[in-house]
Amino acid sequence: YGNVVLSVDVRLAGAVGAKRELPARFFAAADADALRAARPADVVAAPGPVLASAAAAIGHTQTVPDGDGTVRADAAALRVGESELLPSLATAVAARAFGVAPAELSFASGDALHLGDRVRSLGEALTIRPHYFPAQPPQVAHYPYWRVLAGEIPAAQLRNKIVIIG
Repeated sequence: YGNVVLSVDVRLAGAVGAKRELPARFFAAADADALRAARPADVVAAPGPVLASAAAAIGHTQTVPDGDGTVRADAAALRVGESELLPSLATAVAARAFGVAPAELSFASGDALHLGDRVRSLGEALTIRPHYFPAQPPQVAHYPYWRVLAGEIPAAQLRNKIVIIG
């Protein structure tokens, strides 16, 4: 699976999100408290089977603004169906950076995210505040996908890197 991370589009749902359309390996473990705390969502658009089979992780890109309309936190996971948590793209990328597979992520008691042996506190509805990288020097390289497919980007530049497509 390498380090390719794909995004999936979701829509916040009323009470229970629709049953998942993705392989079980992309979902995080959760106890009953975490499942109750998570916002329900429906998967609207997911990568096709060929791309999904090559991905190490998939994460949602849904944002949830505060009451004043400003987005200040990431929904670290959303509940899809009755009993599965879909990590956010940010959570999926962090997990890959620490060598943790999506199915090894764990949400406990609705207030903690376990990334292997690392534990991060969560806010209401499994939210987490971002940690920003400095703007200079640039921390993330950007390549148009067509340049990668055309062979213009040497494989060595992508080897052992986390790759986000989308």
